[in-house]
Amino acid sequence: MCQDLMSNCRECNGVGPSQCTLCNNTHYYLSGGDCLSCSSNAALPLGACDECTMDGATCTVCLTTHFLNNTDGYCYLCSVALTANCLTCSSNTTCLTCSPLTHFVHTDGTCQLCSFSLTSYCTACSSSLVCVTCSAGSYLSGGQCLECGLEATLTSDCLECSTSSGSLKCTLCTANFFVGVSSGLCAACSTVLSYCLTCNGITTTCLTCANTYWPSVGVCTLCQDLMSNCRECNGVGPSQCTLCNNTHYYLSGGDCLSCSSNAALPLGACDECTMDGATCTVCLTTHFLNNTDGYCYLCSVALTANCLTCSSNTTCLTCSPLTHFVHTDGTCQLCSFSLTSYCTACSSSLVCVTCSAGSYLSGGQCLECGLEATLTSDCLECSTSSGSLKCTLCTANFFVGVSSGLCAACSTVLSYCLTCNGITTTCTACN
Repeated sequence: MCQDLMSNCRECNGVGPSQCTLCNNTHYYLSGGDCLSCSSNAALPLGACDECTMDGATCTVCLTTHFLNNTDGYCYLCSVALTANCLTCSSNTTCLTCSPLTHFVHTDGTCQLCSFSLTSYCTACSSSLVCVTCSAGSYLSGGQCLECGLEATLTSDCLECSTSSGSLKCTLCTANFFVGVSSGLCAACSTVLSYCLTCNGITTTCLTCANTYWPSVGVCTLCQDLMSNCRECNGVGPSQCTLCNNTHYYLSGGDCLSCSSNAALPLGACDECTMDGATCTVCLTTHFLNNTDGYCYLCSVALTANCLTCSSNTTCLTCSPLTHFVHTDGTCQLCSFSLTSYCTACSSSLVCVTCSAGSYLSGGQCLECGLEATLTSDCLECSTSSGSLKCTLCTANFFVGVSSGLCAACSTVLSYCLTCNGITTTCTACN
């Protein structure tokens, strides 16, 4: 047979090459007595022509990836005339097959994304009606992609879900929720993590916390527990503080330091200061604030040595106890200033608590013994320690009566006695 003598030859004039007169089929054309593949003809679209005329001048059938242009007899790629997703076509307007799964052949002969006739969640389909894979945020049910957040058995906080376990469960929640291990539902981070605002959407690991807290090992911990005297912070560990616990501290390099320790302020005198530690705002009670320079000055220097605490350089609040009191003009005055000279200690400008010799305490006042009507003018010192007012020392020519507590002349019990010791009947001078 001719095809046994020459490849792809149907009829021939002899034995040997270049003797063929008719090729085996239209996949070949006759050239110089040999049968050559239509796809190898450089005069045609190289590699695209499947069948051609016997002389090889015109292509009659293209490969399925191409279509035949009847005007010029050339084969053109389906993907050029239609879309890049068209794999095979019958003409420049009709696609036969599209990129598998991602596209399908539409009724108009074009390739369309699966999402064109299905939902936007469909990432792969077998037809315009059947989805086979869904994107995150949805699940496959009966060839359709259904949104996780709209599923009645889940919650609106569910971002991603799956049916791989046999039942529909959430696999990822919104930032302020996590996936319940057994339930497969979204639960608020705060239900198991106190002060937690957002968690990782899957487990009970907190990512952000309420103000004054910071996530440490997945839980919310007070900034002040992470860093001493810190109210708000940006992380765990030293030098991460952004706001101190109160105005008794200032922020320095992410740490909270005591205002009183700031060498740039009156050392040890500043109680409260600005957050940057530049200016003192409240001094210790032993000092007052000078608003001009922001410095603290000792009360005792601006006022008197007896001023213990003050509110300004003109107003004392407390004075040395007992010996002084705060006057209405804001100064410290001796107890004797508003009371009698006998008052040695007082609790206020009106109340004496101890009296000197020659007086006794009565109703917060020091009264002179010699002027007391129940005693005598010869009484130098007196006391109420026995429960009643009695003289304890008399003038030189008198002595204290043991039972009466009054002064009696020495001569009344000691004949010829001029003076006695003022207490007992012991004569010190005679006639």
